[in-house]
Amino acid sequence: EKYGIEVIYLIMAPLNLPNRPSPFDIAYTALYEILKNAKNTTDKKAINILGTYLPLSEDSELYNVLKAAGFEKIYQIQTCKGLEELKNMANSGLNLVIHFRANLLAKKLEKIGMPYIFCPVCYDPEEVIKQYQRLEEALGKKLNYEELQITIPSEVLKLIEGKKVAGGCSVVGSPYELAKALTKFGAKVVAIFDRHPPKPFEKDYINFLSENSPETFVYNISHPYLNECIEAFDEVEVAFGVDAGIYCRKAIIGRFPSLFV
Repeated sequence: EKYGIEVIYLIMAPLNLPNRPSPFDIAYTALYEILKNAKNTTDKKAINILGTYLPLSEDSELYNVLKAAGFEKIYQIQTCKGLEELKNMANSGLNLVIHFRANLLAKKLEKIGMPYIFCPVCYDPEEVIKQYQRLEEALGKKLNYEELQITIPSEVLKLIEGKKVAGGCSVVGSPYELAKALTKFGAKVVAIFDRHPPKPFEKDYINFLSENSPETFVYNISHPYLNECIEAFDEVEVAFGVDAGIYCRKAIIGRFPSLFV
């Protein structure tokens, strides 16, 4: 107070990592303390993108679709140049949540009159289209996503087809949705690395995997024993996500394009 500096107090305990809310959720949701008293209007031509630690490129597919839909201001926490610009997010007409970690924050912001929609990042083109359709419904307007090339590049398909692969929860999006996409495109998903129980929205992805890839196993990366048996993953040829790359020491690190962003 003496120097006019705003301070937010929070506890981010790594030992609580497997629990809900996680330290990541707690830290991300702390933004609410900045925004809750900053709202003074509603700008229908402004939208917030919530859920990622790294900012989306302004040249991304999602940015172009939102601009074409009439949004003149697209805010991301990471691209705000200062506290005042960050506070401008409180006046946006909609929060677009693209990763579940921001759902808790979005629900709190809803209390101050900011609606939100959860459209997670996806890798399967069919799932991408579903997210755009959900966004269309929330906005009440047609989006121009049908003009986009929502396909997987041939060089990526060649990389994964017939290969034994693994995915981790450090990817942008759901590791289960990623595993579904990889399975559909001919890869053999042998491992998924996660630190939390699956979320409700991931149920359909898990059901697909149980029917189409029953050899896929899920491993808890918070379990200390996992570090003692990484040789079990030496058969993995391509790993997606930093955590998967750590345990799959002989795999190459792949990058599967997330089409929604």
